[in-house]
Amino acid sequence: MNSTGLKSASTYGDYYLNIFADSFDNDLTPYFALIICLWGAIFSEYCNQTNARLAYEWDVLKFERDENDQPNFKKEQENF
Repeated sequence: MNSTGLKSASTYGDYYLNIFADSFDNDLTPYFALIICLWGAIFSEYCNQTNARLAYEWDVLKFERDENDQPNFKKEQENF
């Protein structure tokens, strides 16, 4: 600390660098993170493909565009 009682910028940098370095408590942590990222990407793509396949099978790909508005439907303003 200097005379004003404030830590220098390098002390703060060292502090945050140590926190970051301590987060890797195991040598396998980066590999685990890579596997989790790949699993998330693959799972997301699988869900999107399943969604598209089911929409095609159930013939609802253009449902919102082809659906007619109800003539007796009156929208009311919602008060929050």
